[in-house]
Order: sequence, then structure tokens, then C-alpha cells
Amino acid sequence: MPTVHPVVVASWLVVLSAACGQDAPESSGEELPADTGGDTADPVVDSDGDGVPDDQDCDPDDATVYEGAPENCDGLDNDCDGEVDEDLLLTWYEDLDGDGHGTGAARTDCAEEVEGALVDGDCDDGDASVYPGAEEHCNEIDDDCDGEVDEDLMEPQWFDGDGDGYGDAALEAELCPGTEGFVDNDLDCDDGWAGDPAHVAADGSFDALSPLLTGKPVEGRADQPLSSIQEAVDRAVGCVYVDAGAYTEELELGLDPVRIWGPAGRESTVIRGLGSGPVVSVEDPSGTGFVPVELEGLTLADGTGRLDTKESMYHCNIDPICRTEYYVWYGGTLHGFEAVLTLREVRIEGSTLPDYSLQDIDAWTERYTYSFGGAVYLQTTRTTWEDVEVVGGSAHWGGGVYLDDCAATFRQVEISGGVASTGGGLAFYGLLDWEQGLLSANESQEEAAALWVRSDSIVTARWLTVVGSAGVDDIHLEEFGTLEVSDAILVASSSEALIADEYDGGTAFSVTWSDVVHLGGGPIASDPVDDPSWGTGNISEDPGFVAFSDDGDPTDDDLHLDASSACVDAGDPTESDLDGTRSDMGAYGGPGGDW
Repeated sequence: MPTVHPVVVASWLVVLSAACGQDAPESSGEELPADTGGDTADPVVDSDGDGVPDDQDCDPDDATVYEGAPENCDGLDNDCDGEVDEDLLLTWYEDLDGDGHGTGAARTDCAEEVEGALVDGDCDDGDASVYPGAEEHCNEIDDDCDGEVDEDLMEPQWFDGDGDGYGDAALEAELCPGTEGFVDNDLDCDDGWAGDPAHVAADGSFDALSPLLTGKPVEGRADQPLSSIQEAVDRAVGCVYVDAGAYTEELELGLDPVRIWGPAGRESTVIRGLGSGPVVSVEDPSGTGFVPVELEGLTLADGTGRLDTKESMYHCNIDPICRTEYYVWYGGTLHGFEAVLTLREVRIEGSTLPDYSLQDIDAWTERYTYSFGGAVYLQTTRTTWEDVEVVGGSAHWGGGVYLDDCAATFRQVEISGGVASTGGGLAFYGLLDWEQGLLSANESQEEAAALWVRSDSIVTARWLTVVGSAGVDDIHLEEFGTLEVSDAILVASSSEALIADEYDGGTAFSVTWSDVVHLGGGPIASDPVDDPSWGTGNISEDPGFVAFSDDGDPTDDDLHLDASSACVDAGDPTESDLDGTRSDMGAYGGPGGDW
């Protein structure tokens, strides 16, 4: 039934009321005037029966079209507002791959006629995984249609020619991870032989059979690991990969260049000695010397040092021949001679070597005993240390470390808990460049509880913290030695003096932009003339460590600076910390202070 418009209803009511809706008046007996028809209303015409008179309907022949009608998407002005299909037409694009994003010319149709996507911009309408906003994958395709391919996903990769999972350092490319023929490391020292790097695992096996055509055995691959690091060193061309685990052996290195790497890190990869010498000895038995050796991601522990003996004979009164024996111990855990040694992320736990003694063996024999480097002894060696911890160790000279005639570079090196008659932490002779260092809780019975700089040595130290030492002095500089310190925290507490300069006028000693203080109230220098407190930028304040117990145990200390420390932003104003602010003093200041 067609809808009747309210205007029409009202018109009809008026007509009916006039025509028959009122009672006829009673006759008065008078004759009424004749009806001329002038007061009869025009008839209402609604051709389509939609309730709207034709004269008010924009399409009198279509009952779905009238003012106020619902607009349909049908190409008509249903509501007579002068617009056709307003707000009902959709713009769409051809979407061949059905990923919701189209391409090509835009089309406009009613919803039921749309056959594509309402969003354009598809850069590959034949691949449903490619569209604007898609996740970018490293596949040489512009997955997200932003005009870039594999952006931020390419990484350094190295060619793996022998398929052993290790790449050739000389063949690097920026590629997608997993690219066939490439790997994400450059550890291979011989990319033509799948047995290098030689792979070692604590639960590995060793079988000396089955040599390859090259004469090199296949054992030592990742799928056939060896159990012995020394065996791997002897087989490898130059690289040894050590899985996490505990190993018990003593390594003899230096005949050929080698890198021994524990990728799981020093906390998880531990080599303990057998009780017959240092855990690692680096010396070329051929006498050629200076063979490069690298150790990384390892802990070395439980060494007993190297013993060298010699004797001299001479005429004496008691007997025609008297004898003097010399027993000399070196390097409780690590010993090196004429080497090129690099240590990265290595922890070295020191050993207790015999202290100095003089014994009468019999009526004709006397024996002198000496010891050097309870944890480390290196002689005539070029060495670089990065992120190295030396903990403990006891010897007559250099309780922790003794470097003799060495050229050394230290970065982020901690030496703590060493005990000696001289040089509890580090005894040094040669050239040393040290940035970011800790000398903590070291002890000496005589001099140089923390650092002993021997004659004719040159030591430059920046961002160094010396604290918790016990002895006559913490830092001792011998005649004609040079020591330059800056951006440091030098704190004495129980030592008699912080610094001792052995010979007036024969040394070069300077301290700048540092905190120099004796918390125990003692003198800064054993000789007031040598007091470095007056150096440029120096202060003398409690350093304000996060935690410092001064109990001889460095494990319960945190020598980072409290936010309120006077040493924060107080270093050399030309240097910056990692956050861009002025350099802090101490071991955790400067650009390398993030350790």
C-alpha cells in the first residue's frame, strides 16, 4: 500500500468537512441562493501514490522518490535534494591478489558493485604479501611498498666457502641473514678446510683416525667437536672455537698464530690447570718469537706457575766447590715470553707463588727463591687487554700482574686482590697506555700496594680508580720513571701514603683533573714536595662510590659514582662521557666508561 503524505491527508479532511462533515442548517423558509461552484477546492493529484502531490514531488511517476525519502544507491535522487546517491558511492581499485590493496585507475560504484579494494598503492598486485604497511622481510622485495628494499634488515655476512658455519673475514657483504653460502661471523682462518675453526666441547670426543685428503683429520668440526683445546690448537690453522663448559688442561701456545674464542663468555667457559704449571703459556719454542695469540671469552684458573731453576758454583772455604741454586717462579696462571698477546673478555684468577726465601740446603748449598706475577707474568711482549679481570694472586713482585719490558695497551682492565712484597696489584716495566681501569683491594708488605712503576718506564693512565690498597704506599714510582694520570680517582685509606716518588728530580709525575684524597688522614705523598694535589683541575673529596666497604674484599664494592658524587662531571672539560656530558672522574668516566 503506498505511503500517504501528511499534506494530502490534511487536504482531504478539509474537503470532507466542507462537503459532508457538517449538519445542514434548519430551513428558515427562505429560498437559498443558487450554488455557482466557485467555492469548490481543486482536486489533489498523486500520480505515483507515494503520498506526495505531484506538484511537490520531484518525480511524480516513482513512488520511491519524494522529499525526505531514504536515499538508495540506484542512480536516482530519491530524497529530492538535488543530489544523486550522495554518501553512498565507493571509490575502489582493482585488487587481483586479494590483499586489500589495489592498483590502477580509480572507479566509483555502489557497494554491491565494488569488485576490488577500497585502498590503492599496491606495488605488486600479483603478490598478496606485498602491500603498503606489510611487514618488511629480508627477501630482496619491497614488501611494504615504501620504495625501499629490505631497509634496516641487511647485516654484515661473510662467505663460507667450506660450509663449516664459519666465514672468511676477507669476503664480507651486506646481505639478508640466512643468504645461501654466507654466515654471520668471520671466524674462519682457513675457508678451504671445514676443520677450521677447530671446534671444542666439554663433552666432545677425540679420534685421531680418518684424516682428510689434506692430511688434516675431520674431527673438530661443529658436529664432531674435540674435547681438548690443546688438540684443537695443534690441528687448527688459526682458530679454535670453545663451547661453554669446564676444561682441565694446560695450554702451550706460541708456535703458530691462534685465536681461542669462547663465544658463551668468560662466565661460562672455564679452563683450569692441571697443577703442574700455568694454565696458559705463550712462548715460541723455535725461538723466533712474537707469534700472535688471542684469547677471548675465557676464564683461566688454578695455575701453579712456571718454575725455572739454575745454579752457580764457586770455590769456598769449606769445600773446593760450593753451590748456589736459584728457584724462580713466573706467572701463576698466565705466562708469556716474546709474544704478541691479545686478551678480550678474559678473567684470570691468580695463584699463590712462593715468596722470597733463602735456604741452606746443606753445608755446601744455598737456595734463593723468587717469584713474579701471581696471576700473570709477561716478558718482552706486546700485549693488548680489553675487558679483562685479574683477581687475586700472590708473589714476591707483582702479586696480581708483572709485566717486564712490555709494550701494553689496557682498556677496561681491573686488577684486584693481589698480594706482594712489592707491587701488590701491578708491577710494570716498559710502556703502558691505560684507559678505564681499577686497582682495588691490593696489598703489599713493603711498597706499591696498587702500582709499581719501575725505572725508565712510561705509564699513561686515564679514568683510573685506585682504592682500598694496604701497604706503605699505593703508587710507587722509581727513578727515571714517568707516570701521567688524569681523570682519575686516587684514594688512600689504610696505606701510610698514597704516592711515593723514589728519587727527587729523577722522575716525571703528574696528576690532573683527578680526585686525590687520603681518607685515613695520612699524607698524600710520602714527600710533601711530591704532593700532586695541586695539579690542574684536581680536587680532594670523598669520591662518593655507590658502595665501598674498605674490608679488603672487592666483591662487595660497587665503585660506580653516586649521583651526588663530587667526581661526577668533574673530569677534563674537553672530554665527554657516553651521554655527552662532561667526563666523570674514575674508572667509569669517559667514552669507554660503559663496563
